[in-house]
Amino acid sequence: MTPSRTRVAVSKVLSLSVILLGLFSAGCKCEREEERLAEKPEPVPAKPALPPNVDESLLEALKTAALGCKVAEGQARIDCQGGEKNALVLSFNKGERKRIPSLPTFAYALNLPDDNIKAVAAAVLYASFRNTLGSEAKEGAVSNQLAQDLLRASLTLPDSAAMQAIPAATHAILLSKQNQLLYDALEKDVAIQVKTMAYRYMMVYGRLSTFEKIREFGKDPGAAIVLAAIESPRNMPNWTKEEQEAICPWARTLLDDARLPVAGNAAAVLGNCAGEDLDALLDRVAKSLKEKQFTYLHATALRDVCGEAQKARPLAASEAQCERVRKLQTDAARDADLEGRVRAMALSTMAHTWPDASTHDVAKKLANDENVDLAKSAQQIVTRLSKQIEAQSKKP
Repeated sequence: MTPSRTRVAVSKVLSLSVILLGLFSAGCKCEREEERLAEKPEPVPAKPALPPNVDESLLEALKTAALGCKVAEGQARIDCQGGEKNALVLSFNKGERKRIPSLPTFAYALNLPDDNIKAVAAAVLYASFRNTLGSEAKEGAVSNQLAQDLLRASLTLPDSAAMQAIPAATHAILLSKQNQLLYDALEKDVAIQVKTMAYRYMMVYGRLSTFEKIREFGKDPGAAIVLAAIESPRNMPNWTKEEQEAICPWARTLLDDARLPVAGNAAAVLGNCAGEDLDALLDRVAKSLKEKQFTYLHATALRDVCGEAQKARPLAASEAQCERVRKLQTDAARDADLEGRVRAMALSTMAHTWPDASTHDVAKKLANDENVDLAKSAQQIVTRLSKQIEAQSKKP
């Protein structure tokens, strides 16, 4: 081969080597790039933005509580293993969390797809919100839209959870003065136990604006509806004179109802009354005691007739009526024909109102009674009153 041909051949070989080297290098670069891309994590989808009035920390607390809970089919409560749910309830009851500012979060939680979260939210509402929405509960504190959202969400839950959520929704609707909306919603295909739960709490914020509706329910042939109607004013705090004058005569009409639970609950309502309405209650209690039909409800009805509760009412029991109350309680506590727990309640209510030497003597004589419930209660009352009486005697 001539030198010129040799140089051409070498040149071709070198060119081919460069090309192959380039291809090899490119291949390596591609592989490394693929490896680099493979190592790069996929971007995490951003959380959907929460509505501005939803408290994220409360929502997360509800979700955390739900992790340790299980909804048992056919049961009216959710079973929780951890203490997160109870801690949430306590945070509201202790005032660490405010109820009304939390309502948007509960309305949101009740619409989530997770059944456990909805059930936990309903359970917390029942435990902490059913009696009151707190000191912030004033006219205008709950918007119409929020109240509607909460009611709608509550009524779409399974019946067991709806029963727990509906008192708070009822409070919100009536605080926003949307009475007719509530009435119409409950007239639809709503389970009786959900309806009656709402009726029980209608007067807390509805007050006399809902009383005509409560009176209608009091005429219902179903005992469950009537009982819910009677309980509604019992759940209403701090009656005014106008409210006493409207509610007490109505309760008297149910005092002799043939259905003993209805009559007993009517008696409990009349414990908030005075004058002839209260006389009617005391007559009925005396009759029940004589006929051995004195029940736990009768004992409860007498609990707050006198004492501090008496002083707080616009229309209150007279001194003569209070003397009669005390005698009825004493007679009930001593009546061996009554149930032990009923006798214990009668004695306890007397000690609540009159923690004095006379009550101490009654309790001391019952401390060794054959009935275990009564004896235990009497012993506790003797111990407590002994300390109180001794402390009073040492005061200058």
